[in-house]
Amino acid sequence: MTALAQGCAVDLPPLPGSDAAEARRREAAEAREREAVYDALPRFYDASEVDEPAAPVAPIEPVYPPLARRRGLEGNVTFAIAVRADGALAGVRRLASDGADFARAAEEAVRAARFAPARRGGEPVNSTFVLLVRFRLDE
Repeated sequence: MTALAQGCAVDLPPLPGSDAAEARRREAAEAREREAVYDALPRFYDASEVDEPAAPVAPIEPVYPPLARRRGLEGNVTFAIAVRADGALAGVRRLASDGADFARAAEEAVRAARFAPARRGGEPVNSTFVLLVRFRLDE
């Protein structure tokens, strides 16, 4: 509810028992529920927050898409990668790609890769990092 006081608009709290008061109470309860769910999720550290970032154990070598090779095309695919403290891949999200064929081949290779977990204070931790997969004809 808004009231005017000497030409200034002032927001007043809703009256107890009103629909607006009930809506605010419901919104606050939903926000608390969302926070509880978020707090229950495991913590993933960004690469900038760890001493040693997670990394592939071996080079990621995707299969070059045959059509792209025949056409002389090169490209890049960028991923956000989440790796658990045990080294298991927790998630892959494509951030950018120079084509669907490159994206498919790169994602298959990333999902097949093994990772060393990040370390923070000497202990393995869940983490995220950005990975660039390059497709070059001369490699």
